[in-house]
Amino acid sequence: MSSRAEPNRTRRLGEKPGILPVLVAGARLRLVSALAIAANLVVVGLVGCGLDTPPPGVTDLRIDEPREHHAAEGYVQIVPPVHLPSSSPRLDQVEIWLKLPDGESIDVTVDPRGRPMLRFGPGTWADRVEFAGRGDARRIVDIRGTRIEADGRQVFYVYRPTAPDPKAPLFGVAWDRDDATAHHAATERLVAKLAELPPATKMKPAARQRFLDGVRTRNGCAGCHVLARPDNEIPRQHGLVDRGTDHSGFFTPQTVFFDEVALEAYSAHDRSWDDPSLEIRCGGQPLTQRTPGTRRCPDGSIARGRLQWDATEPVARAHLAEVCRSRRWLAAHMAPKNRAKMSPAEGPCTQR
Repeated sequence: MSSRAEPNRTRRLGEKPGILPVLVAGARLRLVSALAIAANLVVVGLVGCGLDTPPPGVTDLRIDEPREHHAAEGYVQIVPPVHLPSSSPRLDQVEIWLKLPDGESIDVTVDPRGRPMLRFGPGTWADRVEFAGRGDARRIVDIRGTRIEADGRQVFYVYRPTAPDPKAPLFGVAWDRDDATAHHAATERLVAKLAELPPATKMKPAARQRFLDGVRTRNGCAGCHVLARPDNEIPRQHGLVDRGTDHSGFFTPQTVFFDEVALEAYSAHDRSWDDPSLEIRCGGQPLTQRTPGTRRCPDGSIARGRLQWDATEPVARAHLAEVCRSRRWLAAHMAPKNRAKMSPAEGPCTQR
């Protein structure tokens, strides 16, 4: 990778040069050298998405038990004030899971609006997990994540299912954020593998090509996750996503501390519009009548969802409680001076 790690591998946190890791989901880290093999560190992933060797700068990954993966590996789901757009009108099919190192690993600054901006430290893993289906048929269809290395570098990774079964293993690829050559190689490796699996194998040629081209487009992670990108003031001002990013390029974690957040217009559904814990606002005022067929304000501007802390409906109270849990968990990973900056956001949660 561009970090000068050994060819075809991503160097792990604390790993010494000359030792190559083989990553096994839910198992132990096996350090492979020319002389010996030792195993004692818990990690995620599996090198080997087949018998072929990945190109330079690319690491193959695998998760054998996707349903249990995040909880088993020490991730915690965070719940933002507004729902994230997804494929379902009935449940949130996009979730954000974080794994943080022990100690005070989150730094905080304040943006021009007086809102906190987070910076995550080395040892952070951040996953956007997308699902499809309901009940026992609910399955992971996509994971996109970032790992922050000891030297501050970011490693991107993507996982997709090997079969349309909730228990099917996931395969993935990882590459250094700043290595454009590795990014291209990882994307083409991902596309080549997906071309051999359903649903691509069941598509007509034109549809199959559109699907694979969409995979390539969606894998432009660095262009979307710009560091410290401001919110869009008008649609698509800085990109498709209207929310801004924190200093680590993450869209969602810092919004956990906001009472009001931009509502996105991408994807098929957004449950925020029907959640009694949220008031939809346009131009600083409550929206009185929604325009059918759109998730924008009547004048085309960006709508915003504002938490209603006095909501009494059970579903609203449950959502507010999850937001407060997420605020407390993130704040617990901050130094006292940084946690003090979050006190306005913690205030509404004192009784929850």
